[in-house]
Amino acid sequence: MHHKKGRWLVLIALLLVLCGVGGWLGYRRYSLGVIFDKQIIKNINSHLLKNNPTSKQTKSYAKIVKSTTRTLNNAYVKVNPYGTSPLTALMIFKTDQVAKVTYTVVGKTDNTSITNTVKGYKTTHQVPIVGLYANYSNQVQLKLGQESHDFNRGRNAPLLVQ
Repeated sequence: MHHKKGRWLVLIALLLVLCGVGGWLGYRRYSLGVIFDKQIIKNINSHLLKNNPTSKQTKSYAKIVKSTTRTLNNAYVKVNPYGTSPLTALMIFKTDQVAKVTYTVVGKTDNTSITNTVKGYKTTHQVPIVGLYANYSNQVQLKLGQESHDFNRGRNAPLLVQ
């Protein structure tokens, strides 16, 4: 009788050990939900590009930034500047005084407007505008804030981006 009972105890102990090892291995593999670049690329069935296709556009816009004499009233505006995000725009202009730019894409309804502030105080501004609507005359409001952080003295300039 003790012989059969001993076998059952050994079998149960072996099962517990196997479950413990399996659980530990599973935890190690899937713990914290952290995955690495290689797994992300595999998951989205993608590959890394060796040559950045936007580098040509980036250089082109850098030249515009460097040589621009455009002001807020006649700013350079390019919708979908890199050909990859049709609901974005790039705006380039200069100001006489150092300023920080805040823009608002006016939403179609209350509480759907998108507001962003570009980092830093500058005289040459490269403003990436996100949140445009497709097939719609978007209204973008700009505020220029001086280093005193007083945005009330900033200029509010509506801009239609289509």
